Amino acid sequence: MALTDTEIKKAKAKEKAYSLNDSGGQSLWITPAGGRLWRWAYRFDRREKLMSLGKYPMVSLAMAGDFVADLPAAFRPFGKASSLDCRKRISHDYPSESLASPIEP
Repeated sequence: MALTDTEIKKAKAKEKAYSLNDSGGQSLWITPAGGRLWRWAYRFDRREKLMSLGKYPMVSLAMAGDFVADLPAAFRPFGKASSLDCRKRISHDYPSESLASPIEP
């Protein structure tokens, strides 16, 4: 089921971080402190990877969806979605604040 803006706004922080999943591997990660971070899960070379797309509401639901829809074509020549070259190539379509670094464990 597709995620809606209302569901995102109603999401409350819990004791442990959790995610609200959307289509195409896109999810909203809710932290115990109440932060909301867009993440995209994908597979590369048979390994699961995560890319951070930015903070909500700075990156809206529609913007995150567009970003994810544009990514496969954008990173194909680079071979790896989280490469710095990929981010530079697609950053002209999105504000620089929305391209956050990958989330560190």
